[in-house]
Amino acid sequence: ACGYGSRLISTGTELYYIANDAVKYSIADDEWSDINYPVNVAENNGETGIAYNNGKIYFLGGRDFKKTFKYYDTAADSWFNVPDYPVAVKSPDLVAVKDKIYAIGGTQDSRKFSVYTEGGSWEELPDVPFLPRNLYKTYTVTAFQDRYIFAIVYGEGMHIYDTKTNEWRNEPIAIGGFDGFADNLFADDQFLYIASKTNDNDFKLQKITIGTVEE
Repeated sequence: ACGYGSRLISTGTELYYIANDAVKYSIADDEWSDINYPVNVAENNGETGIAYNNGKIYFLGGRDFKKTFKYYDTAADSWFNVPDYPVAVKSPDLVAVKDKIYAIGGTQDSRKFSVYTEGGSWEELPDVPFLPRNLYKTYTVTAFQDRYIFAIVYGEGMHIYDTKTNEWRNEPIAIGGFDGFADNLFADDQFLYIASKTNDNDFKLQKITIGTVEE
Protein backbone atom coordinates (compact mmCIF):
# COMPACT_ATOMS: atom_id res chain seq x y z
CA ALA A 1 0.00 0.00 0.00
CA CYS A 2 1.17 3.52 -0.64
CA GLY A 3 2.27 5.63 2.28
CA TYR A 4 0.50 8.59 3.75
CA GLY A 5 1.30 12.12 2.70
CA SER A 6 1.30 15.10 5.01
CA ARG A 7 2.55 18.66 5.48
CA LEU A 8 5.57 20.13 7.19
CA ILE A 9 4.53 22.17 10.25
CA SER A 10 6.64 24.88 11.89
CA THR A 11 6.30 26.01 15.49
CA GLY A 12 8.97 28.68 15.08
CA THR A 13 11.70 26.65 16.78
CA GLU A 14 10.92 23.15 15.49
CA LEU A 15 9.62 21.46 12.35
CA TYR A 16 7.22 18.51 12.49
CA TYR A 17 6.32 15.94 9.86
CA ILE A 18 3.62 13.50 10.91
CA ALA A 19 2.23 10.84 8.57
CA ASN A 20 3.34 7.16 8.45
CA ASP A 21 5.95 8.13 11.04
CA ALA A 22 6.18 11.14 13.32
CA VAL A 23 9.37 13.16 13.65
CA LYS A 24 10.50 16.64 14.61
CA TYR A 25 13.51 18.71 13.67
CA SER A 26 15.16 20.97 16.24
CA ILE A 27 16.57 24.09 14.62
CA ALA A 28 18.81 24.78 17.62
CA ASP A 29 20.25 21.25 17.76
CA ASP A 30 20.18 20.65 13.99
CA GLU A 31 18.81 17.14 14.36
CA TRP A 32 15.70 15.01 13.79
CA SER A 33 14.08 12.87 16.49
CA ASP A 34 10.98 10.69 16.87
CA ILE A 35 7.94 11.90 18.79
CA ASN A 36 5.28 9.95 20.66
CA TYR A 37 3.04 8.30 18.04
CA PRO A 38 0.70 5.55 19.35
CA VAL A 39 -0.67 3.05 16.84
CA ASN A 40 -4.28 4.15 17.39
CA VAL A 41 -3.29 7.75 16.64
CA ALA A 42 -1.31 6.88 13.51
CA GLU A 43 -4.26 5.01 12.00
CA ASN A 44 -5.65 7.03 9.08
CA ASN A 45 -3.47 9.99 10.06
CA GLY A 46 -2.44 10.83 6.51
CA GLU A 47 -4.04 13.25 4.04
CA THR A 48 -5.65 15.10 6.91
CA GLY A 49 -6.27 18.78 7.38
CA ILE A 50 -3.46 20.18 9.54
CA ALA A 51 -3.04 23.43 11.46
CA TYR A 52 -0.75 24.67 14.25
CA ASN A 53 -2.05 26.90 17.03
CA ASN A 54 -0.94 27.69 20.60
CA GLY A 55 1.51 24.81 20.90
CA LYS A 56 -0.84 22.24 19.38
CA ILE A 57 -0.87 20.56 15.97
CA TYR A 58 -4.44 19.78 14.92
CA PHE A 59 -5.46 16.97 12.55
CA LEU A 60 -8.88 16.62 10.92
CA GLY A 61 -10.28 13.78 8.81
CA GLY A 62 -8.09 11.43 6.81
CA ARG A 63 -7.67 9.43 3.61
CA ASP A 64 -10.73 7.24 4.31
CA PHE A 65 -13.01 10.20 5.09
CA LYS A 66 -13.34 10.51 8.87
CA LYS A 67 -14.95 12.87 11.39
CA THR A 68 -11.98 12.43 13.74
CA PHE A 69 -10.46 15.61 15.15
CA LYS A 70 -7.38 15.39 17.39
CA TYR A 71 -4.26 17.30 18.31
CA TYR A 72 -0.67 16.76 19.35
CA ASP A 73 0.56 18.87 22.28
CA THR A 74 4.16 19.75 21.41
CA ALA A 75 5.12 20.58 25.00
CA ALA A 76 3.60 17.45 26.56
CA ASP A 77 4.52 15.11 23.67
CA SER A 78 0.99 13.71 23.99
CA TRP A 79 -2.12 13.24 21.85
CA PHE A 80 -5.67 14.28 22.67
CA ASN A 81 -9.08 13.83 21.05
CA VAL A 82 -11.44 16.76 20.67
CA PRO A 83 -15.07 16.91 19.42
CA ASP A 84 -15.63 15.15 16.09
CA TYR A 85 -16.25 17.21 12.97
CA PRO A 86 -19.92 17.41 11.84
CA VAL A 87 -19.22 15.47 8.60
CA ALA A 88 -16.59 13.00 7.37
CA VAL A 89 -13.76 14.73 5.47
CA LYS A 90 -10.50 14.09 3.64
CA SER A 91 -7.73 16.70 3.24
CA PRO A 92 -9.79 19.72 4.32
CA ASP A 93 -8.02 23.06 4.55
CA LEU A 94 -7.43 24.05 8.19
CA VAL A 95 -6.39 27.53 9.27
CA ALA A 96 -5.95 29.01 12.75
CA VAL A 97 -7.05 32.53 13.70
CA LYS A 98 -6.54 33.47 17.36
CA ASP A 99 -8.25 30.75 19.44
CA LYS A 100 -10.27 29.33 16.54
CA ILE A 101 -9.64 26.67 13.91
CA TYR A 102 -11.47 27.06 10.59
CA ALA A 103 -12.10 24.06 8.31
CA ILE A 104 -12.85 24.47 4.61
CA GLY A 105 -14.01 21.71 2.27
CA GLY A 106 -12.86 18.12 2.38
CA THR A 107 -16.27 16.66 1.51
CA GLN A 108 -17.50 15.46 -1.87
CA ASP A 109 -19.00 18.85 -2.67
CA SER A 110 -16.00 20.52 -0.93
CA ARG A 111 -17.86 23.68 0.11
CA LYS A 112 -18.42 22.92 3.79
CA PHE A 113 -17.16 25.56 6.22
CA SER A 114 -17.01 25.30 10.02
CA VAL A 115 -15.19 26.82 12.97
CA TYR A 116 -13.90 25.21 16.17
CA THR A 117 -13.21 27.24 19.31
CA GLU A 118 -10.37 25.85 21.43
CA GLY A 119 -11.85 24.12 24.45
CA GLY A 120 -15.31 24.22 22.89
CA SER A 121 -17.08 22.66 19.93
CA TRP A 122 -17.67 22.99 16.18
CA GLU A 123 -20.06 25.50 14.64
CA GLU A 124 -21.18 25.01 11.04
CA LEU A 125 -21.00 28.15 8.89
CA PRO A 126 -22.57 28.91 5.49
CA ASP A 127 -20.86 27.11 2.60
CA VAL A 128 -17.90 28.90 1.01
CA PRO A 129 -18.58 30.72 -2.30
CA PHE A 130 -15.88 28.81 -4.21
CA LEU A 131 -14.60 25.28 -4.80
CA PRO A 132 -11.49 24.61 -2.67
CA ARG A 133 -8.72 22.38 -4.05
CA ASN A 134 -8.20 20.44 -0.79
CA LEU A 135 -4.82 18.90 -1.59
CA TYR A 136 -2.91 17.60 1.43
CA LYS A 137 0.44 18.54 -0.15
CA THR A 138 -0.31 22.20 -0.86
CA TYR A 139 -1.41 25.21 1.17
CA THR A 140 -3.94 27.35 -0.68
CA VAL A 141 -5.44 28.89 2.48
CA THR A 142 -3.72 31.05 5.10
CA ALA A 143 -4.49 33.49 7.92
CA PHE A 144 -3.42 37.14 7.84
CA GLN A 145 -3.02 39.57 10.75
CA ASP A 146 -5.05 37.36 13.14
CA ARG A 147 -8.24 38.32 11.37
CA TYR A 148 -8.48 37.45 7.69
CA ILE A 149 -8.50 34.14 5.84
CA PHE A 150 -7.12 34.19 2.30
CA ALA A 151 -7.82 31.39 -0.19
CA ILE A 152 -6.39 31.22 -3.70
CA VAL A 153 -8.57 29.52 -6.31
CA TYR A 154 -7.35 28.71 -9.80
CA GLY A 155 -9.16 30.78 -12.43
CA GLU A 156 -10.78 33.06 -9.84
CA GLY A 157 -8.13 34.75 -7.71
CA MET A 158 -7.95 35.39 -3.96
CA HIS A 159 -11.07 34.98 -1.82
CA ILE A 160 -11.03 36.80 1.54
CA TYR A 161 -12.97 35.98 4.71
CA ASP A 162 -13.21 38.44 7.61
CA THR A 163 -13.42 36.52 10.90
CA LYS A 164 -14.58 39.68 12.67
CA THR A 165 -17.66 40.25 10.49
CA ASN A 166 -18.05 36.57 9.51
CA GLU A 167 -18.37 37.46 5.84
CA TRP A 168 -16.60 36.67 2.58
CA ARG A 169 -15.60 39.57 0.36
CA ASN A 170 -18.15 39.94 -2.45
CA GLU A 171 -15.60 39.44 -5.22
CA PRO A 172 -12.21 37.70 -5.20
CA ILE A 173 -9.05 39.73 -5.81
CA ALA A 174 -7.41 39.00 -9.16
CA ILE A 175 -3.78 37.93 -8.94
CA GLY A 176 -1.41 36.67 -11.61
CA GLY A 177 1.60 34.45 -11.90
CA PHE A 178 0.38 31.31 -10.19
CA ASP A 179 -0.81 28.08 -11.79
CA GLY A 180 -3.13 27.03 -8.99
CA PHE A 181 -1.63 23.54 -8.76
CA ALA A 182 1.80 23.42 -7.12
CA ASP A 183 1.40 26.61 -5.13
CA ASN A 184 1.68 27.20 -1.40
CA LEU A 185 0.24 30.30 0.23
CA PHE A 186 1.55 31.70 3.51
CA ALA A 187 1.80 35.05 5.29
CA ASP A 188 3.54 37.14 7.89
CA ASP A 189 2.11 40.29 9.49
CA GLN A 190 2.74 42.41 6.39
CA PHE A 191 2.75 40.32 3.24
CA LEU A 192 1.34 37.25 1.54
CA TYR A 193 3.70 34.86 -0.23
CA ILE A 194 3.08 32.28 -2.95
CA ALA A 195 5.75 29.61 -3.34
CA SER A 196 5.67 27.36 -6.38
CA LYS A 197 7.81 26.05 -9.21
CA THR A 198 8.08 26.94 -12.88
CA ASN A 199 7.57 24.59 -15.83
CA ASP A 200 11.35 24.06 -15.69
CA ASN A 201 11.05 22.95 -12.04
CA ASP A 202 12.77 26.10 -10.76
CA PHE A 203 11.68 27.50 -7.40
CA LYS A 204 9.47 30.58 -7.63
CA LEU A 205 8.45 32.95 -4.81
CA GLN A 206 6.03 35.86 -5.12
CA LYS A 207 5.43 38.51 -2.47
CA ILE A 208 2.03 40.19 -2.44
CA THR A 209 1.49 43.52 -0.71
CA ILE A 210 -1.91 43.79 0.95
CA GLY A 211 -3.55 47.19 1.08
CA THR A 212 -6.96 47.86 2.58
CA VAL A 213 -8.85 44.60 2.87
CA GLU A 214 -12.26 45.97 3.75
CA GLU A 215 -14.61 46.84 0.91
